[in-house]
Amino acid sequence: MTTINPGLVLGQPIGQRFGASLAIVERALSGKDPMVPNVGFPCVDVRDVAASHIAALEHPESAGERFACCGGYLEFSKFAAILKAQYPDRKIATRVAPNLLMRFLALFDPTIRGIVPALGQRAEVSGAKAQAQLGIQFRDVSDSLLETAAFLLKQDRV
Repeated sequence: MTTINPGLVLGQPIGQRFGASLAIVERALSGKDPMVPNVGFPCVDVRDVAASHIAALEHPESAGERFACCGGYLEFSKFAAILKAQYPDRKIATRVAPNLLMRFLALFDPTIRGIVPALGQRAEVSGAKAQAQLGIQFRDVSDSLLETAAFLLKQDRV
């Protein structure tokens, strides 16, 4: 067995059902929040996750190995800035909220409560092993983010 561990998965989903990764983009595009949290994400395109699974099947020497599937790291402020640059007419927050404020808001919002342990932390994740051993060439995560946003807008999810 080979384990593929993706970061925040971005890109256009196949169907209408998708997980928490796209919900983060959906929330950013919604303009619901006046500021963004001081957190970041190791990100990867969904097609790179799929390619990693296929490559693991094609490389028997990958058996028993774990591969981080990460095309790059985005602070939420950079994440929001990319979206704001592409959609300047949308109310997308780019200012970083103080950690203390986020901790207070977490008392009332379960979504925020889930990120409190990550405030101010940076998860150092590298996809170098997947690149070297599986031959994966990760897509630019900024492009994947914009493709995700375009999908959500086209589907009237935001």
